[in-house]
Amino acid sequence: MAFELYNPEGPRRTREPTVTIYSGEQCFSLNRSAFSALGEPQQIHLYYDRDTRLVGIGPAAKRSPAALNLKTGPEGRYYRVGVTGFMRRYDIPLAPSRRYYATATATGDGPMLVVDLREEPIWVAAE
Repeated sequence: MAFELYNPEGPRRTREPTVTIYSGEQCFSLNRSAFSALGEPQQIHLYYDRDTRLVGIGPAAKRSPAALNLKTGPEGRYYRVGVTGFMRRYDIPLAPSRRYYATATATGDGPMLVVDLREEPIWVAAE
């Protein structure tokens, strides 16, 4: 008899900050740890470094014209923001849906999450 280990393919919960790019909803989804690392803002700014393919996510002042609203998921488990225009402007593919670890860092303007799109995602949807 030979046993085979079952390894579920769905996304796993983690206590590390993560950002998921959902192609169907065309949004970024931040887990609770990522949201907390930003100071639990209601609005965020998105940044992109074309040379290094780094995405930056930082809290935004309420009256900032570049601010994007975060929408809270059920039970505050995740926080989503629409990114269709952002992804198009910087030619970042939406598909497939995928999840990355985010690095929390401090800048002169406050906390920021950095997602390295050159890294292998920790989860990719079977689309």
